[in-house]
Amino acid sequence: MGLYTSLVLNSSGNPVISYYDESNGDLKAAVCNDAVCTVRTLITVDNGGDVGSYTSLALNSSGFPIISYIDAINNDLKVAVCDDAACTVRTLTAVDTVGVNGGFTSLALTSSNLPIISYYDAINDDLKTAVCNICQSPTLTTVDNNDSAGTYTSLALNSNGLPVASYYDNGNNDLKLAVCNDAACNNATLTTIDNGDNVGQFSSVALGSDGHPVISYYDVDNSALKLATCNDTTCSSPNLQTVDNSGNMGKWSALALNSSGNAVISYHDETDFDLKLARCNNAACSNPTINVVDGATTITGGYSSLALNSSGFPVISYYSWSGQELKLAVCDDLVCNSATIQTIDSSGNVGWHTSLALNSLGFPIISYYDATNDDLKVAVCNNATCTQPTIMTIDTVGDVGRYTSLQLTSDDYPIISYYDLTNEDLKMAVCNDIACTQPTLTTIDSPGIVGQYSSLALNDDGYPVIGYYDGVPNVDLKMAVFDTLLAPNDVTLQLISSSNAALTWSDGRTYNVWQDSSPYFSPCAGEGTLLQQNVLSPVDVSVYLGNPASNHYFKVSALGNDCDISNEVGEFDFALVAGS
Repeated sequence: MGLYTSLVLNSSGNPVISYYDESNGDLKAAVCNDAVCTVRTLITVDNGGDVGSYTSLALNSSGFPIISYIDAINNDLKVAVCDDAACTVRTLTAVDTVGVNGGFTSLALTSSNLPIISYYDAINDDLKTAVCNICQSPTLTTVDNNDSAGTYTSLALNSNGLPVASYYDNGNNDLKLAVCNDAACNNATLTTIDNGDNVGQFSSVALGSDGHPVISYYDVDNSALKLATCNDTTCSSPNLQTVDNSGNMGKWSALALNSSGNAVISYHDETDFDLKLARCNNAACSNPTINVVDGATTITGGYSSLALNSSGFPVISYYSWSGQELKLAVCDDLVCNSATIQTIDSSGNVGWHTSLALNSLGFPIISYYDATNDDLKVAVCNNATCTQPTIMTIDTVGDVGRYTSLQLTSDDYPIISYYDLTNEDLKMAVCNDIACTQPTLTTIDSPGIVGQYSSLALNDDGYPVIGYYDGVPNVDLKMAVFDTLLAPNDVTLQLISSSNAALTWSDGRTYNVWQDSSPYFSPCAGEGTLLQQNVLSPVDVSVYLGNPASNHYFKVSALGNDCDISNEVGEFDFALVAGS
């Protein structure tokens, strides 16, 4: 008992200690109630196997412990993020699961309470660093469990940061749309967009400036590329348009909206085995301009991903069957009458499941699957046409890297969701630099067969939201939503007058507000009453004033996470009795 200790003092000057219980193979913590620790609370933080060696401890701005440590059974670096000062509720996350992470962890917190961890990589004899912009577990939500739904998922976030996902209902062979009504998507409006005989595969969604979805997709029965243009945010009455039916058209469609709000779509021509582009000349796409981008002498155009550069010219990543290679087309004009074509990676059979984004300089960044080595890879382009890309292998453990979806943070660091075929899991790679030389790899969802058809977006705070398919046994559409914010730690109760009071906090964000008549209540444990959801400061609580028979206590919680709570404030009324 007591190996690998790490100690800090809380705001009262009392010790908080993390340590390893060797007898039971557990991570433990001692929270002292006085300066010499004569009275203390002992907590088993993690007992999942042989865990808890090489601990390092820090306290966040709320005084809650955050602990890095090693899982000796799985050779993983882990982090425990406590949701209260005594760590009675905590989130345990495997931060690095690749290779043998041999310990000697040291942890510090940024000004935003995010952990940064240095540690030893025993396989490569390397010093490594994990920058935990996302070192907590996401909220996992089943969005659609009707029949078999959730393949060919495409995700966007609306102006309120709420997920909007297009997908294929393979039970009914329909195109569907889920519009989430809260950040964690516990409640969603589900709409069947097209219920033709067999429609909705290879869907791609984007949102107009009015928040109305626009969706490209494949019509199997008619071998056609189609477009659904919605007339409201939930797409209750969409306009359906066939864009290209001149053969077998529309697989691997990828859609972006130009500055006029009209759709631009890359897709595969399976009749001539070409990469094609359709540029819509109006919102309904009744008379599109269609061009062949690549394929005059090759079989090409699979797994396309599209972005528009600052001039509005399409940039497309895709797979060529002829060369078994990853390729890039940078169009020379708005409709791609001509394009600069580059082979990005030809080292084996590479380029499946591409996902492309443009960095702040307009240079392409592409995630993709290496089918020869069963690896996830990223190509980081050093100029607009990618003549000298930096190729990085991101994950090599097992068969990993299918169904990639990539977004860039405000620092141009890639974040990638993808499928681990070996373990049948959804995974995520968070890159800690532009070239992704030292990514943090995390398993997001693992029970059953989960993680195919993933689509990732980043909210305004840079946190991922991932839509994906939960396969056998559930065959559902699921969503993984990371906590967008920590609850504030500066909540105050302001008495404005003898009959008016308000809760306030300083960061200008929206949160959920809770009340209870007993102090130290825990919304995480189902205690307290939820007064208001998703509200800004100030919040009027005047109704609770003026009754000496009852007192009231208030807390604020992060959206989608009732266990991430603020400091507690209270309202007290005392009856004054003469002579007392």
